[in-house]
Amino acid sequence: MKVIHLEASQELQAAKNAMFRSLVTLFICYLLSVVPVVGLIASVAMLVATVWYFIGVYKFSKLTNSSLFQSHMFMVLITLGFMLVLAMIIVVATQGEVEAFFIGVVGVVYIIDILLVIWLFWKICTEFSALTNLRQFMIAFKFYIGSFFLSVIGIVMMLMAIDLSLMISIFKEALAQESSYMSQIDTLVINSSLVYVSLLIFALTLVSTILSFVFYLLGIAKITNVSVKEQRPKSDSVQ
Repeated sequence: MKVIHLEASQELQAAKNAMFRSLVTLFICYLLSVVPVVGLIASVAMLVATVWYFIGVYKFSKLTNSSLFQSHMFMVLITLGFMLVLAMIIVVATQGEVEAFFIGVVGVVYIIDILLVIWLFWKICTEFSALTNLRQFMIAFKFYIGSFFLSVIGIVMMLMAIDLSLMISIFKEALAQESSYMSQIDTLVINSSLVYVSLLIFALTLVSTILSFVFYLLGIAKITNVSVKEQRPKSDSVQ
């Protein structure tokens, strides 16, 4: 095991700075994206910051002989797959009746997708923690998994408070751009107390997600050295 100090490696220092500064930029632009005047510019800046972050991760992963970049790329592919599933749901819903089998398949795919994302983020945080000997990364993962369970509880409670058959009917009418669906929204909620509780849980989910991001960012900011496994030299000939 070889310990590399960032002060002695300009490339590692540059990779760390790229990751940290891109995440800070991403967070600031995310906050500004809700402002109507600068929203479009902030969205473009978010895309640039994301690419900047992945460049930093790629360099850091290469210099430390780790699989951090591969894990990040798998997370991107899985997220794109989830977006594709959502698009399929909307397309099928606009075509007519949604079969129970289709809903079941989509549900299974969604669960697998979420579990894979959680596992990959755990792998990323674990590897960062092992490389840097910093506990902020694992704290970030704990807040992340906490936000996931809170969101599940919030969704379940929201579903308990809503007439699902009426919700599906309103959703279909909205996709068909029928004006009558607006008149049914007031009758959608059947238990306001559960709705308020679920909204509170969603607020806690947001707080937990932000804390996960903050601790992940703090972990990157505090990197001063990394422990890298030395690669074994390849033998020139086979005995």
